[in-house]
Amino acid sequence: MSKILNSKGCLGDDPLSLVHVGTEIFCFLVFSHLFNLILKPFGQGGPVAQILAGVVLGPTALSQIRIFKTSIFGESSTQIYNQTLASCIRVMYMFLFGLEMDVSYLVRNFKLGASLAYSSLPMCIVLAVCFGLVLSHQTSMEGNPFRFMCFLALLFANTSSPTVIKVASELKIETSEVGRLAIISALINEISTLLLLAVLTTWGGGALGFGGVVNGIFLCSLFVVGGVILNILLARYLNQRNPHRKHLRNIEVVSVLLLMSVISLYTELKGYNSTIACFIFGLMFPREGKTYRTLVHKMSYPVENFILPIFFANLGFQVNLPDIDLKGYLIIILVVFVSISCKFGGAFVNTYFLNITPKDSIFLSLLSNVKGHADLLIISAAATRHKWSIKDYNTFIVTVAVNTIIVGPFLAFMVRKEGKFMAFKHVGLESQKPETEIRTLACVHGPRHVPTLVGIIAAAAGTRKSPFTAYVMHLVELTEKNSDLLYNQHESGLLSDDEDYGGNDELEINDAIDAFVADTRVPIHQVKIVAPITTMHDELCSSAKDLRVSIVMLPFHKHQRVDGKMQTSKEGIRITNQKVLRAAPCSVGILVDRGFSPIQESESESKLQVATLFFGGPDDREALAYSSLMARHPDVKLTVFKFLPSTRKELQARINMESNEEEDEVLMEIMTHVTEKDADEAFLANFYNRYVTSKDVNYVEKYVENGSETMAVLSAMKDNYSLFVVGKGGRGLSPLTTGMSDWEECPELGVVGDVLASSDMVMSASVLVIQQHKPPKNEFIDNHLP
Repeated sequence: MSKILNSKGCLGDDPLSLVHVGTEIFCFLVFSHLFNLILKPFGQGGPVAQILAGVVLGPTALSQIRIFKTSIFGESSTQIYNQTLASCIRVMYMFLFGLEMDVSYLVRNFKLGASLAYSSLPMCIVLAVCFGLVLSHQTSMEGNPFRFMCFLALLFANTSSPTVIKVASELKIETSEVGRLAIISALINEISTLLLLAVLTTWGGGALGFGGVVNGIFLCSLFVVGGVILNILLARYLNQRNPHRKHLRNIEVVSVLLLMSVISLYTELKGYNSTIACFIFGLMFPREGKTYRTLVHKMSYPVENFILPIFFANLGFQVNLPDIDLKGYLIIILVVFVSISCKFGGAFVNTYFLNITPKDSIFLSLLSNVKGHADLLIISAAATRHKWSIKDYNTFIVTVAVNTIIVGPFLAFMVRKEGKFMAFKHVGLESQKPETEIRTLACVHGPRHVPTLVGIIAAAAGTRKSPFTAYVMHLVELTEKNSDLLYNQHESGLLSDDEDYGGNDELEINDAIDAFVADTRVPIHQVKIVAPITTMHDELCSSAKDLRVSIVMLPFHKHQRVDGKMQTSKEGIRITNQKVLRAAPCSVGILVDRGFSPIQESESESKLQVATLFFGGPDDREALAYSSLMARHPDVKLTVFKFLPSTRKELQARINMESNEEEDEVLMEIMTHVTEKDADEAFLANFYNRYVTSKDVNYVEKYVENGSETMAVLSAMKDNYSLFVVGKGGRGLSPLTTGMSDWEECPELGVVGDVLASSDMVMSASVLVIQQHKPPKNEFIDNHLP
């Protein structure tokens, strides 16, 4: 960009340059969407389609027509604007990328991501040395061969992080473990490449000595640190300004982006790339408050639908195939082959030294072969330092586009062939290891549900070192009335900050979550879906699958009145809950909210008392597994109550209760009971050794004979705890709960959960009822379930 700023005149020689740039952008967008529609059925959307659109519009095809080129794109003076546009695109995208980056995941997996990023580096250096001499003799290269080998090694090793993110998003793997590792490794790889490129182009190039390089890096770093501090102060000020608004005004958004742009401009003027600075601005930006939400909300759509298509189309637009001769095509084949070989060499390193499966290693190696803007900077710097001809420059530009284009079909083929391997597979909480990341999706219909849900999130988050990711989803019902109203407001251009979906409820939800994050420092990602009540469960389940969450928590359709009785809020909430219980791709929890204070950082010795009721069965094991997350929190005291038959003859009782059934059904019931009992005992033994022996959890056994005695025990303990956690069911017919379902009101809560949620059980404790995810069965079995 520094060259652009120092160039003569903003308009160059053509006063219509801005017009031509506008028509060029329009053509980029139209052709990109057209190619996307054509190639998407073949699994080739996104970057591949957009690069091909640029190739078709560029000197390879349509720009060969003189009239088309002069009337649409103008002359070469528009390149000033193209370069400026590319720099602005890079600034905006990397800032948004930093905003959306999961900082906790980056910190936890930085070592692994760095190992993946540098795994192919040794082979890149070796092959750059081996083929560097060959390529230097086949091109019009001048200057130091060693520097050319360094440029070549950077070109082989670099991975474009924007391209990786876009491809991963197109393949719907950006939230998977392999997708997130690919993104982190690409980010580390590209930042390292840009740092080395800055050193390589400034030190030893005749412009600056070692002291000049150090001084430049120090000044840029100081400027970036100052910019980060100013950004934090500005974000806090804007969060407190106009507290009644959900979003910032456009002028306030511009002020934040202007500050970032000024610092990026200074970095470019000093001769360094501003990509790293923009990413740091986004990464260090405060995550709480309406400033963060507004920036993500206002930048996501234009970046996804306008900025990135222009970015990739501009890459393809620079390809000039007619200008390349046979020797040039051989160089392209050689460079592309060596680049892919380097990445596959890194795949073997990943398999043998990082304990990554061969399938994951191959997939990561293919995904890391995509190229982007940093590669263009490398080629441009090499062409300047070694005085390449236009033909040699175009040859290496083609390698960047080809590397990215050929990767797309292979990745799509792997995703289609290994659909089950790449697809989301839910693993029950009871089967997950303690170091496994737990993702929780808490759903709210209004501000009433927020305090208790975020309180449970804080308790389940445990210590700050625990791998835990929390999402809060605002479920907004789309009715015919607000749909028509919003349409009319869009048509008349009168849509305001307060008239968006969610209304004042969203403002209260945002304020409650901001206060919670400020007090607990537990990060929460906010999501919103707007759908009719009849299809809301589909949207919710689809989002849960995309986010790959471990458990979805739903609010109960009743709320507690002042007199302690339960009153129905909205029947549509109950219908949604029932549908989610049947269709969810993960475990589901239903929260009966009677109040549960969010855990705040304090020096108080009082602890929140949580009770888990264990009767046996998969749902109770899942409930106990989720309770074990709370046991890790220093301000929570968990007590586990295991209910046992006082006569020790539960199995015989179950047989007698089923004696009126067919003999084979009785045998199946016995076998199922024995299997579940073994699983219960094994899980409880592991839980006891991990938490009870260390005195982190209290363990109590309750002996009861029937449902009446169980009711008596529950009534006796109802005022001693702030939260009860229990499984929905899945334990079959048990004498411990006999008679408790005679007046069942809400079957979606199970027998015990329904009793604890009833108005007859007047208490102040909330209840969390958990259902373990059940793998889908075949159609015949599903159609014959009761």
